[in-house]
Amino acid sequence: MEKTVVRSDAYRILLVDDEPYMLDTIFQTLERNTPHLLDSATNGLEALDKYQNALSSSQPYDLMIVDLKMPHMDGETLIDEIRKTNQDIAFIILTGHGNLLDAYKLLEKYHISDFLNKPLEHPTALLFSVKNTLEKQRLELQNRRYLKELEQTKDLLEIRVKERTDELAQRNEELRLITDNIPALIAYVDQDHVYRFVNNAYQKTVHLSPREVEGKHVQDVLGKKPYEMVKPYVDQALAGQHVEYEISMPYEDGVVRYMHAVYAPHMYNGNVLGFFALITDITERKKAEEERKRLITAVEQSHEAITITDVEGRIQYANPAFEKISGFSREESLGKKMNIIKSDQHEASFYKEMWTQITSGHAWHGRITNQRKDGKRFVGEVTISPIFDQSGKMVNFVGIQRDITAEIHLEEQLHQSQKMQALGTLAGGIAHDFNNILGTIQGFTELLHIKQLEESKKESYLETIQQSIDRATDLVRQILTFSRTSEQRLVPLHIPPIVREAIKMMRAVIPTNIEICENINEDCFPIAANKTQIQQVIINLCTNAYHAMQGEGGKLEVILKQVSSEECPFFHNPQHNNGTGTLYLGVCDTGIGISPQNLEKVFDPFFTTKEVDEGTGLGLSVVHGIVESHQGMINVESQLEKGTTFHIYFPVIETVEVPTSATASGKEGKEHIVIVDDEPKLIMFYEIALKRLGYQVTAFNDSNMALERIKNQPDQFDIVFTDQNMPGMTGAQLSQRILELRNDLPIILATGHSDSISEKEAKLLQIPYFLMKPVKISTLTELIRQIFN
Repeated sequence: MEKTVVRSDAYRILLVDDEPYMLDTIFQTLERNTPHLLDSATNGLEALDKYQNALSSSQPYDLMIVDLKMPHMDGETLIDEIRKTNQDIAFIILTGHGNLLDAYKLLEKYHISDFLNKPLEHPTALLFSVKNTLEKQRLELQNRRYLKELEQTKDLLEIRVKERTDELAQRNEELRLITDNIPALIAYVDQDHVYRFVNNAYQKTVHLSPREVEGKHVQDVLGKKPYEMVKPYVDQALAGQHVEYEISMPYEDGVVRYMHAVYAPHMYNGNVLGFFALITDITERKKAEEERKRLITAVEQSHEAITITDVEGRIQYANPAFEKISGFSREESLGKKMNIIKSDQHEASFYKEMWTQITSGHAWHGRITNQRKDGKRFVGEVTISPIFDQSGKMVNFVGIQRDITAEIHLEEQLHQSQKMQALGTLAGGIAHDFNNILGTIQGFTELLHIKQLEESKKESYLETIQQSIDRATDLVRQILTFSRTSEQRLVPLHIPPIVREAIKMMRAVIPTNIEICENINEDCFPIAANKTQIQQVIINLCTNAYHAMQGEGGKLEVILKQVSSEECPFFHNPQHNNGTGTLYLGVCDTGIGISPQNLEKVFDPFFTTKEVDEGTGLGLSVVHGIVESHQGMINVESQLEKGTTFHIYFPVIETVEVPTSATASGKEGKEHIVIVDDEPKLIMFYEIALKRLGYQVTAFNDSNMALERIKNQPDQFDIVFTDQNMPGMTGAQLSQRILELRNDLPIILATGHSDSISEKEAKLLQIPYFLMKPVKISTLTELIRQIFN
């Protein structure tokens, strides 16, 4: 029989008995008088099966009432099977009077809570036994749980104590390790001025072991005099004050060190137990501060303008010299970019190249024309260097600038003086050449007057006269170019023709007992150069070589070639090594040579070994200055009685197109051209030549008359060709007046001497076309066709 009653406060009880009457009696008694959940089984096997099912469904029995004598599996076997895995379930044994001895044995063996004799004399005994058994089981389970929890708590506490102890030991070891690896001096001093702890740095400083410091009085460790110096601060710390001070401390080795000390009192319950000391050796910092002060003083008092900018070029520092040179106060310049002093004298590419170089991590050095606050320009010799932090990141730029405006002016005077000296040397040879040219023109002109002269010979004579005129024109142009105080602007130039021109000029000067050899390679890349100055370098070096061989004669060789980067001194200089190569210029002679004691002085201004009236000693210094201004390098090799060689290197640039020369004959056209020139025969020549080519020509020898005619008929003319050096009104002034009347009228300005106006100045005046006289008809008409095509 199976019955189950469910109540929220009930225990689960399994009744096991093979007598149906007994089983029913117990079931009904408990059902009527208890809230427990009841289940029943008629033998041990059935009971074991129900026990296992209840256990697997997580609803185990709390109490089993078991009869000892049952078929299939008796009560003892059932209890034995269950006790193998469960010590918590309670048992009440049902037994007859004949089995009392067996029941007592089972009580101890299987930890049985109670037993009842069958038949049950009164239900009260059953209820009492069940109640007591369940209460006893509850208390035992509770006690076991408490004991288990206490045991677990004890184990946990022991683990935590051990962990905490180990942790504290590890922390102490870490603290000791940390403090011993801190370069600062760390100590703990108690209220009796006794060391209780010092770190490794402190021990090394006082040259004592921990055992010799810890437990010792401060005076015994430091000595009397140092102790007296620090005692006032120790007393303040032990009075509960936070102390910080700097002091210079003498040590046994005689070295005075600067120390920075911080004392922190150790308080407990309002009492000072001692203090912690953190002491830092600041000797190196003090030295660095003094060095920094000296550096700042040097920078502040420097005559060179020094600026520090960020990587964007904004000024973060400017010294007084910058204020003086630029005219901008420090307050005005801070936070501004360096272009506050930028002038209009350089192309955008100049600044772009400079910026590319410094941002790539390389220093830049060169000359820059800048502008002061008041608008006046000045030339600065500038070095800009990048600054990197410890990680290698670029963080700043430092610029050092020296105002060399006055030096440039003196240098220009020096160059001009030297050119005039060189012209004096050339004068005799040039006069000889010019007389030969004039003689040729005169002779062939006389031949043209011969009557009945064959046409073929006339053409030949005219060609010879034209060649002589071209030669004279070139000679005059060379003289004017060389003597002119030209702008120092560097432009891409193909050097071989310039070298040949200079050598040609020198041939008329150098005696015939000196052989001149040209070893010039035409396949050279151009360089950024000033033509006049390059000619001056060659003439000065050739003149120097000629003087070294004067009297005895010899050989003068001029070498021009391109060499690889590895073969030149620029190879390791990023500013010059562009990977393209280097132009080499060598001037060699077989003269008397230069003595070793004079070799280092040859480029010094006014140094000379010549006799009085033989020279100023400026030539080689001028050459050196020109080479450096071209970003080049020069050195000299010489042996007495064997000769001297000057080696010059220039950085090359990318190839530039060389304009083709004008064709020999003029270009035909139909345009109406205004000619303005004060030379009547020149006007006649232009009129005849241009009209023969189909052009309409209106000529004037007076600028005012030309202006009046154009003013009256501004649309009648297609182009104006005017000379610059006109009486009353210059060609440039006439051009500006014409452009006011008609700004689309093309104007060609010509001059025989560019001291009055240069091509650059003409373009600034909106005159785009510029020619140097004499102007060939072919050159003029070629330009006219370019304008209109």
